[in-house]
Amino acid sequence: MMMKTPAEKLLSHRFRGYAPAEHTFSGFCEAAKSSVKYFEIDTRASKDGVLYVFHDPYVQGLSFPASDSKDIDKIKIYQDEPIPRLDDSLKIFRERFSPDTVFCLDVKDIGFEKEHIRLIQKYGLEKQVAIVSWCALSLMNFNVEGFSAPLFLSHQSLFAYGLRGRVTEFFSKNRIKLQKYNVFTGKNVFESVPRELYQGYFHSLRCRTLPDKLLKIIRKSRGGVCVAKNLVCPQLVSYCEDNGLKLWIYSVNDINAYRRFAAIQGIDMIFSDRAESILKELIKA
Repeated sequence: MMMKTPAEKLLSHRFRGYAPAEHTFSGFCEAAKSSVKYFEIDTRASKDGVLYVFHDPYVQGLSFPASDSKDIDKIKIYQDEPIPRLDDSLKIFRERFSPDTVFCLDVKDIGFEKEHIRLIQKYGLEKQVAIVSWCALSLMNFNVEGFSAPLFLSHQSLFAYGLRGRVTEFFSKNRIKLQKYNVFTGKNVFESVPRELYQGYFHSLRCRTLPDKLLKIIRKSRGGVCVAKNLVCPQLVSYCEDNGLKLWIYSVNDINAYRRFAAIQGIDMIFSDRAESILKELIKA
């Protein structure tokens, strides 16, 4: 297997740096001129099932799962720019970006997997997308629908915490904890999330090793796991290598730190809020 170069591991987090605000049409169009090949967006859903490109579950007094698209469409996130609909965003990705670009969709709300697949197929982007989600159930739903994109679970890996991580995994394995907009799920109960917590929340599976059923699905998809950079440790790298999982990390914005992480053979992809600047530094070197 050929080693990836540092530039080939670079992923633009939320299209940051291409416009004054993340996730904007102007940012998408500017990024289309870039040599960066991996871009990530977050998706949310309205009450009437319209998909948007946005990170948080709430915006200017509205919440995505409880608000209709007609109200969300009125919101301006930067000057006169609206919150992008996923449909319009994928159209730009198809028309303006090179065919070797990969778009990573971080799916925040569970239950809209068919809608995502329909739009991705509408623009013929099946081979140019990866599905990322903190919601293990969402990844399982994509698998049930037979979607062939690589699946990546963002989660709170406990390997880096040593003994404390083992203890945390043991005592949380049968618990679902709600803390404001956050849903923390134990390893044994990730499939038992109450329906009212499906949408409008940030989900996080707390574990060291993945549940067997989930591991098989992710491995079969040629996907992996995505964790915060401070959770990278030799045990996690070894676990991913032993189980055929790719390891993605976020977010690295300093060029020297980026080079250190990029030099780790087991790390496949690195999110950055400064992807364009990082790429220029790598090329200059």
